[in-house]
Amino acid sequence: MYIEVTFGKGTSEDYRLLENMNKLTSLKYMEMKDISINISRNLQDLNNKYASLQPYLDQINQIEEQVSSLEQGAYNWMRTPRNWACEHELIQMSNKCPEAMKGQR
Repeated sequence: MYIEVTFGKGTSEDYRLLENMNKLTSLKYMEMKDISINISRNLQDLNNKYASLQPYLDQINQIEEQVSSLEQGAYNWMRTPRNWACEHELIQMSNKCPEAMKGQR
């Protein structure tokens, strides 16, 4: 008789504990579902913003390539022996009057 009473009491407490754990788990799953919905929505918003910026990013890449090409062309031009005198002259002019040379460099 003692075993049956103790066993029965423990079992009903275990069931209540499991029931409470199930309720809490259910609430946590609902909370996680809301969080995942918000993450999904925010990710979609970010993808849309990135897509709207893509033309500008492409332009930046194109400008970067053009600048690199111009820099290489200027470097090659300055390395040509006939242009050394011109380069030397520009340096001397800039040392004499730096304000006047700002637009020429």
